[in-house]
Amino acid sequence: MDWIGRMRMRVGTEEMARFESFAAGVSWLGARRRIYVLQTQSEILVGTRFLWESQLTVQFWEGGSVNVQAHSP
Repeated sequence: MDWIGRMRMRVGTEEMARFESFAAGVSWLGARRRIYVLQTQSEILVGTRFLWESQLTVQFWEGGSVNVQAHSP
């Protein structure tokens, strides 16, 4: 992971916040992708840009599953 610097991003409350940012490579749905990773003080967050062209299904309870599938037109 490579440190990029500080990046301003809009968070869920519509406020702008500054985060330490890094670049990383991940294997995602069978393809290698370069992504930004932002250091936060809270839970893990996944941006919607990362999920574009995917279907996300989440069970919002303890022990619930998370499933991501590639979009197939």
